[in-house]
Amino acid sequence: TKNPETGRVPYRIREKELSYAKTLPTREEIGWFHGERDNRTVSWDRRGPFNVGGRTRALAIDINNEYILAGGVSGGMWRSTNGGESWTMTTAPGDLHSVTAVAQDPTSPDIWYYGTGEKSGNSAQDASGGGEENALFLGNGIYKSEDGGESWSRLPFTASDIPNEVSRFDYTWTIKVSPVNGYVYVATWKGIERSKDGGDTFELRLSPTDYNPNYTDIDITTDGQLCAAIGGEGYLTDKSGIHVSLDHGDSWISITPTGFPTLYTRIVLDIADDNSVVYFLGHMSGEGPSNHFLWMFDIEEENWSDRSANI
Repeated sequence: TKNPETGRVPYRIREKELSYAKTLPTREEIGWFHGERDNRTVSWDRRGPFNVGGRTRALAIDINNEYILAGGVSGGMWRSTNGGESWTMTTAPGDLHSVTAVAQDPTSPDIWYYGTGEKSGNSAQDASGGGEENALFLGNGIYKSEDGGESWSRLPFTASDIPNEVSRFDYTWTIKVSPVNGYVYVATWKGIERSKDGGDTFELRLSPTDYNPNYTDIDITTDGQLCAAIGGEGYLTDKSGIHVSLDHGDSWISITPTGFPTLYTRIVLDIADDNSVVYFLGHMSGEGPSNHFLWMFDIEEENWSDRSANI
């Protein structure tokens, strides 16, 4: 803006603007949810793995706090034993360097699983040459480690190795392992998979019969109750919504509430550590707060509340 007296843009005004902007409180400093939470004391340090680590989409800390695992969509799996000061790649050179989910077995902490393939989320252009973003990173199965993430092997049941064919495990969103019995649950682009034998075999336990959901998610309580979200690609499937299982995935009950948004694409969920509530963050076509929603389910009271106004 020009100075009204001189009719000129003030000298070095941009530098002064930036200097002033640094004095303004950030969103985190103001506090989320109308001041109920104050993050002003939180600080972060970059820990890597840098450059060749790729875009980290899978991150986990050993339950005994002995090491950290970080997996990149195109950078493979990395391991740190010194709080992120240094990293070692644990994905073998000849294996697929795509990691999108990772989980530790609470019943046997040396055992880990990671999933491969990214269906959506990439900013790179696709191969069509049309300039569209969101190129796919095709995966190829689930990998397992039995030595604390130092080495990995692909689970044969989950590998397709068939050219031009996309299998159930080629795009993975989430992996969870039950703290009750060690069952492995995988949220894929097809639905919710379960393994009762450490990954030797899997069975599809929750999946639409009309369309591929493309987006799914799952979490588990400390006593083994499951909660899953089934999304879509801007359309509803016959299983879209929120489901729970009280029998380790043998059967599922829809608890999708009245008034829940429709025609959403992806829903991610997270169960509170004390098993009291579940939060569901969803996305509809478009951008901005008006195209997202946040709902909360009180597990004990079995009631829903729409928290979208807090986004």
